[in-house]
Amino acid sequence: MPHCPFCHEDLVNPPPKTCLNCGSSLLDLGSMTFSNANLVLSIDGNTPFEIETIPLPEKLPPLSADRLDTIWSDTITNDSDPDVTIKKEAKPVSSTSRFSVKQREVVKSRDVTDSLPDYELIKLIGEGGMGVIYSARQTSIDREIAIKMIKEKYASADHVRNKFLIEASVLGDLDHPNIVPVHELGTDHANHLFFSMKKVQGVEWKEIIGEKSIHQNLDILMRVADAVAFSHSRDVIHRDLKPENIMLGEFGEVLVMDWGLAVSVNPTGKAENVFNAGLGGTPPYMAPEMASGDLVCGYTSDVYLLGAILYEIISLGFK
Repeated sequence: MPHCPFCHEDLVNPPPKTCLNCGSSLLDLGSMTFSNANLVLSIDGNTPFEIETIPLPEKLPPLSADRLDTIWSDTITNDSDPDVTIKKEAKPVSSTSRFSVKQREVVKSRDVTDSLPDYELIKLIGEGGMGVIYSARQTSIDREIAIKMIKEKYASADHVRNKFLIEASVLGDLDHPNIVPVHELGTDHANHLFFSMKKVQGVEWKEIIGEKSIHQNLDILMRVADAVAFSHSRDVIHRDLKPENIMLGEFGEVLVMDWGLAVSVNPTGKAENVFNAGLGGTPPYMAPEMASGDLVCGYTSDVYLLGAILYEIISLGFK
């Protein structure tokens, strides 16, 4: 049975020209063409836009409360923070040996001797579930950068090392102005993996989204969308887009961060395959197929996340 692409309510056959539930105009649903008559496109009534023909989304199969409880039971507890990224492994990440990883001398600043190391760790600036991020100095060209390393307790875990290698590889392939660039992948003297990357001087979008105008926030969102479009052109979906993972630099930079949940829709891609990815994301932003745990994510899952951020921006404007 066809359903409205705007409110997802079922439609009768043949589909009406206007949805009885939300009032949106529907044009030739049989050939998958539609427009929204509630949008004012121009003052004189002549639209400057072409009506797009796109496939309508499939209606999600019903999920019982018991099934959802089973999927989420070992991921979310009563004490869980809903704004924190979650990741539930479905299948282990396969071992990879296609990386050339060289050993570098990485030491903390207090341990620097007359013989300069490759990287001097200055201070801890971030921490996640399995990794830590340091502000560091790359001594060869005397510049300040950021270094991400695996936490000590996970440093020898093969599945964590493999995921870390994949994250570095994916980031290294996403050379875009709105994606943080990776400089080098290596190991320290204890064979602990790290990768060095651009250090962003700025703040998380989450911290100041409420202080910016709707137009400023929309401009940021459009640049995030540019980065996402580029990653999709490389068959990679982010899966954890949210203001917390967007860094705003001091000079107008907008950088999409934290690609740890990124997966590839191409079986031969560098990232973990989407079919093996399992449940992952941040609950308030997750698309229905991401939350179900049974359905495969795709490009539209990232588009949904962008829409969730857009909803947040608009709702802030009405507070």
